Amino acid sequence: VFSASTLFGEFIDRDSPLDLNKHTGFRKPCDFPEYPETSGNKFCIDEFYDTRAFFDQGAKRFIILSQARNRIWSDTWRPNGATKFSGVENGVRYCGKQGIKGSNETVPLTSTSYCKLARRHQLFAISKTEDPRNGFYIYALKKQNYEDWPWGAVNPAGDTFTIGHASAAMDIGAAVTVIRLSDMRSGTPQPRYFQLTRDDLIAAHPAGVNTADGPYSKGLYNPAPIAHHGPAQSLHGYTLILSRVDHWSKSPEKNTTPSQTDSLRVFGYPKPTAHGVKPKVVYGETVTEDAFLPGFMMHSVYRDGHVHVSWESVESASKNRQLRYLDLPISASSKGITFPISTRNKARHWVSGYVDKLNLFPTVAVNSAGKLIIPYVRGGGAQIRVHRWVPTRTAPADSLLLHLSSADWKSRNIDYSWATVDPTDDQTFWFSQMGVNNAGSLRFYLFRVKGGF
Repeated sequence: VFSASTLFGEFIDRDSPLDLNKHTGFRKPCDFPEYPETSGNKFCIDEFYDTRAFFDQGAKRFIILSQARNRIWSDTWRPNGATKFSGVENGVRYCGKQGIKGSNETVPLTSTSYCKLARRHQLFAISKTEDPRNGFYIYALKKQNYEDWPWGAVNPAGDTFTIGHASAAMDIGAAVTVIRLSDMRSGTPQPRYFQLTRDDLIAAHPAGVNTADGPYSKGLYNPAPIAHHGPAQSLHGYTLILSRVDHWSKSPEKNTTPSQTDSLRVFGYPKPTAHGVKPKVVYGETVTEDAFLPGFMMHSVYRDGHVHVSWESVESASKNRQLRYLDLPISASSKGITFPISTRNKARHWVSGYVDKLNLFPTVAVNSAGKLIIPYVRGGGAQIRVHRWVPTRTAPADSLLLHLSSADWKSRNIDYSWATVDPTDDQTFWFSQMGVNNAGSLRFYLFRVKGGF
């Protein structure tokens, strides 16, 4: 059994050139005296979070992605929120905030030893063989800003592993990280990779496309990596951004009306050819009939020329959240990204017949036959539910609800909902949920949905 703390804790503690911090004993409290001094302060890695698992079908390898939240500690003061990321106040960029004793006010820290330390580390590991018990090759990237909700996509044919993020601070960090998969498999110390920033994606837009508002005005809302094409074509990866082009509201919770339309913005890029060298990025856009595309996408996957997207929408009147799903055909070539048919009439939308309160945060998994499941937790944890569809490709259809179990959760850790197709059986689906029950205990649920639909 592997966990982020054991897998990456070993990596951090070992004495090697790849060590993030040789003096850090991960399992000890963050104020432990052994941590290195930084001008009277102490620095350590507080925890690992947002852990994801993927499977490389090409080489039969397991890939694990996780974030390390770094923290500074002091006998005399603590920053406002020990894990606070950098920002700008009164035109001056700061790297942390110091709380004033006896007051709720804070003072920006603009120049301390703390500023030189990475606020986050993003770690990813790939198993050395098909059996993960034989160990992992482990890598880390320094991050100076807060990056939430990491998604990953493995593309064996295109030789890439891609990581995307949702982040309010995307203007000072990478929106997408693309790594050469073959380098990871062989444990190459410096795998070929590149990162694309918010500005790189904006620059890819053709003249006439509005980038002054929408997701670009407040960072990029979850540019999750999705579809990948094979090596015979020049574009090996997509990055999907759901954008309310016609009626963007600064708050994703604002309601929409059915008379409006939304646009899907998609970016394509080739695989890395050198270390840190950015490629040319191409842009594609299509308008859909669905007015309820979110500012924050929940999950998307690619399968056999189709992009599958699941999300929740807020109904205008009742404020209930409704589960929605989109099936969108897409392709790429040396000329760019195209949508083979008119998506205004041909993109397929499914809307569940069930409405729920609170957040749903669905995830989606699709097999080679186009069958899919979309699990979520209802009412903040009252029930674990899963929807299933058997798409016809010719007309939208409602889903069938499978009620799996009740849960005594008082809160749900939404970042840890995941669904996948079994790598050895295309008719079997797995999905997981994690949350805190009424007794305060952390619980993890793993479900199997097997064939028959």
